[in-house]
Amino acid sequence: REISCHGLIVTGRFSCGNLCGFVGPRSNVRRHMKYFCGAPKRFECVLCGRKFAERYKLRLHLKSVHRMVPGEGGQLMTV
Repeated sequence: REISCHGLIVTGRFSCGNLCGFVGPRSNVRRHMKYFCGAPKRFECVLCGRKFAERYKLRLHLKSVHRMVPGEGGQLMTV
């Protein structure tokens, strides 16, 4: 869907504005700006200290690098 705005055609896609190249619908750009672009990484590996913006990336890191997975009660278990 195209909308004319100030002589420009807007196609419903927006860019981040921080020169990272992220482009998407407005709601996705807002989420990207809040949690990923310039925001501190909230999830830290307890074994090596590496930080991640998303929990699932921390889990992938634990499994692939340290051969560990989170178990019951948050304890790490070997794979």
